[in-house]
Amino acid sequence: MTGTYSDLRREALDCLLIDDPWHKAEATRALHARRSQACITVDSTLQVPQWPGRPDRPELVAPRDLPRRRNNRETGHATLIHAICHIEFNAINLGLDAVARFSGMPEDFYLDWMQVAHEEANHFLLLDAHLETMGFRYGDFPAHDGLWEMARKTHHDPLIRMALVPRVLEARGLDVTPAMMDKLRASGDNQAVSILELILREEIGHVHTGTRWFNYLCEQRGLDPVPTFKTLLETYFNGEIRGPFHLDARRQAGFSDAEMAILEAARARCASAFSGLHLFLFLHFRFLAPRFLGIGNQRPVDLNPVLVAQCSVKLAHLAEDAHLVAGQVDLRIAFQNARTTYSRLNRAVGGDFELDQGLFVRQRVGDLDCNDISVFHRFPVRACRRRRPASRISG
Repeated sequence: MTGTYSDLRREALDCLLIDDPWHKAEATRALHARRSQACITVDSTLQVPQWPGRPDRPELVAPRDLPRRRNNRETGHATLIHAICHIEFNAINLGLDAVARFSGMPEDFYLDWMQVAHEEANHFLLLDAHLETMGFRYGDFPAHDGLWEMARKTHHDPLIRMALVPRVLEARGLDVTPAMMDKLRASGDNQAVSILELILREEIGHVHTGTRWFNYLCEQRGLDPVPTFKTLLETYFNGEIRGPFHLDARRQAGFSDAEMAILEAARARCASAFSGLHLFLFLHFRFLAPRFLGIGNQRPVDLNPVLVAQCSVKLAHLAEDAHLVAGQVDLRIAFQNARTTYSRLNRAVGGDFELDQGLFVRQRVGDLDCNDISVFHRFPVRACRRRRPASRISG
C-alpha cells in the first residue's frame, strides 16, 4: 500500500511481524520516512499477536542462565555490546507494538511511537555494525526475554504499558548506561562510547514519551499519576526497584520529585531485602549445607533429613526468586549449589525433588507429597498431604 491509501498502524503491524532483524529495522525506517503520507485509523482494532516476529537466534534463556559478561580473549566486550543490541531490537518491537495494538488514542500517540521505533532501529543497526567490526553479529550470544515478557503482561492496557515498560524497564537503561560507557572507555572502545552517548540522549526522549502518554491516560481516566504509578510498582514489581538512579536523566524524562521519592523508597526496600537474603544464603550454602550433607571433610550432622530437605527447598526458592526480581548474577552460584544439595539429598534420604524454572517446587520425601509456592522474598506457602493418612508438617 502506498500514498494516502496506506494505514500507518497496519503497516506498523506488518513490520512487527517481520522475523529478520535487519529487514525489520530497515522496514521500520522506511515506514517512518513515509509516515506523513499515511493515514491513521485510530479506532480500528487490529489482531496483534502475543509475540512479535523474531529470528531463531539469539537463543532466549532465563536471566539466571546467561553467561556473565566478562572480557576474555575470545569475545572481549562483545557480549556487552550484543546485550545492548538485543535490548534495542526488542525496543523496535515495543514501538511498533504500541502503534499497532492500542486503538482509540490521539494521532500524536502513534506518531510518537513510530518515531521511537525509528530511533530504536537506528540504534540496533549501529550496534550490530559495531559488533561486526569485532567479528560477531546479532544472534551470536544468548539473550533473555525479560523486556517482552513485561510487554505481554501489559498488552491489555496502554496506561499500564506506558507506566511500566518505558518508565521502569527502559528507564533503567538511563541509570546504567553511564557506567557501561565508563567501562567501554576504559577498554579503549571509543566508537561504542559514541554510540551509547547517542542512545542515552534519545532514550531520555523515549522515556519522556512514556511519561507523556502515561499522564495523558491518567488524566483521561480521572486518576492521580503518582499514586497510580506507586500502585503499579507494587503490583508488578513487588514494590522493589533496583538503583541507583541517574537523577538528571530521569528528571529530563519527566519523572516528578514525588515519583522519584517513590522509586527511592522502592530501591531501599529492594537493597535491604536482598542484603539480608544474600547473607542468609551465603551462610547456608557455605557452612550449613556442608555440615548437613557431609560435603568435603565435614562430618554430617544428625538431623531429620526431611527438615533439611525443606530448608534447602525454601532457600533455593529464595535464591531463584531474588535473582528473578533483583537480577543479581552472583546468586546463580547459590542456586547451582541448591541443585547440588537436591542431588545429594535425593541420594541421602531417598527423596525425589523436582524443581522447575518458575516458582513451583514439588517434592516427595517418604510418603509426603508437598507443593511449595513462593512469591518473591516471602517464605513459601506450603500445602502438604500424606498419601495416607492426611497430615500437615510445619515449615
